[in-house]
Amino acid sequence: RFNSFLEKWKEIGLSYVAVGFESFSDYELEYLNKKTSAEINEKAIKIIARNNIVLYANFIVRPDFTREDFQRLKGYVRKKKLYNPKFPIYTPFPGTDYYESVKPKVMSDDYELYDFKHALTPTKLPIKEFYQEYINLQKYTVPRMRAYIDLIKRPLAGIIPLILKRRKSLS
Repeated sequence: RFNSFLEKWKEIGLSYVAVGFESFSDYELEYLNKKTSAEINEKAIKIIARNNIVLYANFIVRPDFTREDFQRLKGYVRKKKLYNPKFPIYTPFPGTDYYESVKPKVMSDDYELYDFKHALTPTKLPIKEFYQEYINLQKYTVPRMRAYIDLIKRPLAGIIPLILKRRKSLS
């Protein structure tokens, strides 16, 4: 069903999709209270790739990540050849269940820091090490040459026909 849905959207111009996979681990998905599984996420990755749609995959980085957690996430993204990954840090937004569960530990009420790039609760690793691992995750997960090739090829393949179609309809 998901495949036919994507095929129809592809026919009318879908070329990019952002998916909040959140994790590749059933344990993590359960912890994050997601109503999905690692198996379903993997099927979605395959279907999106089969339809030649650019995937922006999001995986949550929790403040309690260890070096091993960062390495596992990096290994998974590389293995699945996800060339546009995003790694938001788990952020306790006021009004959410997560916020209520960690409220005494929230280190700042400066909403400029609520940007998915700042750990707002204590980290398991010393903070400098956490951010170094986080930067390395961002920097070394996707082979740079592969990312450049993907950016050059895929967007052009999807965007140029849309621009031409739009110009034609305006004439």
